[in-house]
Amino acid sequence: MNMEHPLFRRKQSLIKSSLISAALITAGILIAGCRNTPSTATPTSTAAPNEISLETRIQPTKQIRVEVTQIVVETQVVEITPTPTTKPQVPKHLNICISDEPESLYLYSQPRPSTAMAHALNILYEPLFTTLTYDYQPLGLVRIPTLKNGDAKVYRRGVFAGDRVMDIHGNVVTLKDGTKVVSSSGEEVTYSGEPLTMDQLVVQFELQPLIWSDGTPVTADDSVYSFELAADPLTPVPKLKIDRTAGYQATGDLTLEWTGVPGYMDRGYQTNVWQPLPRHAWGDKGAADLLLADEVNKRPLSYGPYVVSEWVTGKKIAFVRNENYYLNSDGLPLLDAVTLKFITDIEQALPLLLSGQCDILTQDLLRLGDVPALSEGEDKGLIDAHFQPGTVFEHIDFGINPVKEYETERPDWFENPLVRQAFLMCTDRQAI
Repeated sequence: MNMEHPLFRRKQSLIKSSLISAALITAGILIAGCRNTPSTATPTSTAAPNEISLETRIQPTKQIRVEVTQIVVETQVVEITPTPTTKPQVPKHLNICISDEPESLYLYSQPRPSTAMAHALNILYEPLFTTLTYDYQPLGLVRIPTLKNGDAKVYRRGVFAGDRVMDIHGNVVTLKDGTKVVSSSGEEVTYSGEPLTMDQLVVQFELQPLIWSDGTPVTADDSVYSFELAADPLTPVPKLKIDRTAGYQATGDLTLEWTGVPGYMDRGYQTNVWQPLPRHAWGDKGAADLLLADEVNKRPLSYGPYVVSEWVTGKKIAFVRNENYYLNSDGLPLLDAVTLKFITDIEQALPLLLSGQCDILTQDLLRLGDVPALSEGEDKGLIDAHFQPGTVFEHIDFGINPVKEYETERPDWFENPLVRQAFLMCTDRQAI
C-alpha cells in the first residue's frame, strides 16, 4: 500500500533585538543596563580579594549606543502521521461450477437431494454436524451426543400389547401375542401378555445459538417443526427414521430429545436430529403448499453463512453474506459471495477452471482422464490440485447358507467350496 512521506515545513522569523550596550561582547555575562560615570570614578562596591570589579575594569569616556539586529532561524518540525491510501476492497467471490441445476432449495422437496441441491443447502444452512475423517464433528450442534458423555442413554422400559416396538427382524410392529422381540436381558422372547421389558434409546441434542436471516433466533421448536413436516404423508421424503422414532420434542429453547421405539438400538443415533425450518415464517402453510411456494423453493430463509441473492434459471444461483450469521463476530464467513454456475458441457469444465472462470469443479464435472491435465495445470502454477483416494472397493460376497424362508426355493450352491473356488478362479482381480 503506497504511503505519502512525512512533510517538513520550515518557519523563519526575524526577531529584532532592543538596544543593548556595546560592552556586551563578553560571552556568558548578562547586564541589566549601563550608566554614565566620571573619569575618576570611585567604586561603589567592594570587590573580593584579587577580583577586579566590572566598573574598575571598564572605564568608558563616553556612552556608545549600538543597534544590533539579531536574526534567529527557528526550524519547526511538524510530524504528520502517514495516512494509508484507501483502496476499494475487492469482493472475495468464489465460483463453484456444477453440472446440474437444483429444482428447489426446499429441504424436503424431493426424496434425495441432487448434487447441486446438496451444495446449495450446505451454503444456506449451517450443517448440524459433519462427517470428516469418518467420524462425527459438531457444527450447528454444541456437541455430538454419545453414551460416554451421557447425552445418550439406554433405559429399560416395560412394554404392553398395542405398543410400537421393533421385532427380531428389525421391523417396527405393534406388540401383540406371538410377536418375537429382544428383551432387556438380550434374549429372544415371544410376547404372550406377560410383563416384558425392552431397551429404549434416548438421545439429547443442543443447538448452537443460530439466527435466521430475517433476524429471528432459531429454536429447538424449529427442529420439531422440521420433524413434523418430514413425517407428513404429503412430504416426499423417506420415513424410515420417522417410523423408528417414538418421540421427538423440545426440552428447552435450544435443547431436544429423541426417543427410539423400544428395541431399536440405532448405531447412528448421533444423527437423529432434524435440520430446523422456520415455523414463524412457514407455519401457516401445509406440507403440500410448501412444495409450491416460491419463497420456500427459490428464496428460503437461511441460518447459514449465505442467503440467496439471485437465481438465473439455466445459468447460476448467486449467494451473498448472511449479515445475521451467528459467527459473524468471528469474522465469518471469509467470502463475500458464492455463485453456483451450471455447466452443461462437461468438455468446457476443465478449460473454465484453468482460465479462472471456475474456482472449483464439483466431482461430477471431472473424469479420470482429466488427471494429466490437472497435474500439468498444477505444475504451471495455474491450479492447486489435490488427489484423495476414495473408500470404494470392489468385492464379491457369497451367501453360503440361504435365508431360512427361502430354503425350499433357492439351491444351496455356495455351500460347496469348489463352487466358490471356481468363481474366484474366473475373477480377474487385477482388472477389479
